[in-house]
Amino acid sequence: MKIHLLLTTAVSVATLLAVVAADTHRALRGGEEDMLHRKLAPAPKVEICHIPPGNPQNSHTITVSQNAVKAHLAHGDTLGPCKEGPCDLKTYTLSEDFNEGSSVNVGSTQVPDQLQLDNSATPFNFIWVAASSRGTVIKVDTNTGDILGEYRTTPSQNGSPSRTTVDSDGSVWVANRAGAGSVVHIGLVENGQCEDRNNNGVIDTSTGLGDIKQWTDLTGTRSVGTAEDECIVSYTLVSSSGTRHVSVNQDNDIWVSGTGGQKWDKVKGGNVNLDPNSGEIIAQYNSVGFGGYGGLIDGNGVIWSSRPLLRWDTAKDLIGANGDPPGPNIGPPTEGLNWAGQNNFDSYGLCVDPYGNVWNTQLSGGLIHKYDPDGQYLGGFEHGNFNAQGCVAGPNGDIWVAHSLASATTVGHLKNDGTFVGNVDLDSGVGPTGVAVDANGKIWSANINSNTLSRIDPSLNGGVGGVDLTVNLGAGAGPYNYSDMTGSTLVAPPNFGTWTVIFDGGVADKVWQGLVWNEITPSDSTLTVQASTSSDGETFGALEAVTKDTPLTATGQYLKVVVSFQRATIGGDPQDTTPILNDLTILC
Repeated sequence: MKIHLLLTTAVSVATLLAVVAADTHRALRGGEEDMLHRKLAPAPKVEICHIPPGNPQNSHTITVSQNAVKAHLAHGDTLGPCKEGPCDLKTYTLSEDFNEGSSVNVGSTQVPDQLQLDNSATPFNFIWVAASSRGTVIKVDTNTGDILGEYRTTPSQNGSPSRTTVDSDGSVWVANRAGAGSVVHIGLVENGQCEDRNNNGVIDTSTGLGDIKQWTDLTGTRSVGTAEDECIVSYTLVSSSGTRHVSVNQDNDIWVSGTGGQKWDKVKGGNVNLDPNSGEIIAQYNSVGFGGYGGLIDGNGVIWSSRPLLRWDTAKDLIGANGDPPGPNIGPPTEGLNWAGQNNFDSYGLCVDPYGNVWNTQLSGGLIHKYDPDGQYLGGFEHGNFNAQGCVAGPNGDIWVAHSLASATTVGHLKNDGTFVGNVDLDSGVGPTGVAVDANGKIWSANINSNTLSRIDPSLNGGVGGVDLTVNLGAGAGPYNYSDMTGSTLVAPPNFGTWTVIFDGGVADKVWQGLVWNEITPSDSTLTVQASTSSDGETFGALEAVTKDTPLTATGQYLKVVVSFQRATIGGDPQDTTPILNDLTILC
């Protein structure tokens, strides 16, 4: 219910002033003796609502003379007594209102005029690129090309990061090829995935290219106690060195392997603020001599990993003999066996299309190979160049192939039936090692020789595609990655999301009366609201938990509101497990 703070009367200011003038005129003409030497009777009093500048919640009713009314109105006061109770300064309730904010994994498109978690997995508006030669990973806004942060992947030394995977929360897991073998988890600050280790009320993290914070050793909780960047949230030593395979499953856990040993580790995923076991190894399997070079998990929970090619349904143990069927098929495994591996060609980059088909490049030879979800071989197709590394499927099922670090300057484009569409010239981009697709359906190429990213608009050049943006990663970046950089291979709906909005209160040092909202939280789902203030709209203080209809402690002209959504752990259909925000009102 909306309660208005200020009550105006039907009498206008002009009318009130006219009454004063008329009374004075009648007095002067009324024949009173010695009128010029007599005091006029005091002017009538008028009630107004006095609103202290920058402090509207302390508004109060005062009585002033009629000849002072005009001055009070000029300073923001209003005619009539103040109405008791807070006013509604701003309400968000329609889709267009919610669109004034920014969101991660949250939207109002599924059901209009409310906010809820997305019901299906989609790529994020961020791309995480391993700067292998610098030992960092770089986060880029895919809408603008702005570089938002750069993070170490190991303490002190260069871990030679390469393969990445983005989990359902938008955070990235990065495999380090150098050293004993490790994977690092870097949280997405925009979705509340970082941790305030020094308890200063804010997340200390990188904000741009070259802003790389110190990390000295592996002491502390989850081996990141000395990492000054609070978005570096866990570091896990794994069983295989030369760590290259990293992929996320439907439960948001991570499978890791490498070329040194080809053993497999399952690492507990999730938000470290909610799950103290995040980053721990929860399952291990010995090598079967296949996979470990890089790959993915498909929608059926099957790992596909290259060099040589492995197909393994993770619902079964990775044990027993090779169940590779005869011919070019790699599945299903021979009856009674749990996995299949083959070495028919130099299996390299892997990607999965919207129909569940898996595509596999070979490093040389000019072909990309296609398998149906069961592992049946569907053919090899030319992609426009002799060499290839990474591949990715667009939203329409078209396939894009990075033409490798061998001084290539193109990305190949195929239809889903294998028809070659053409090559996209990368302009200044040289050495495309990996490709990814963003939330807008645009294709990104990581170019190792030119230290750049190229964004491709598939609609340009008659549908072949063309570069519409180039991002310079700086000298010595060496971006070498051909795995999931945006979350395009995710198979499960997100469990966590946020909506953030910034509101300008209009006056400095504004005191905020509070927030009220209406929500639905099925089962054990949660919806929480936090807020912080700022004097310039750029630098905000610490977020504080908000209780409905309770004044905030911090003051400032700008108010940032962050609403966090956590899906229920009990239930089936995504629509039945998401918390819902129906509306939110900022009080004066």
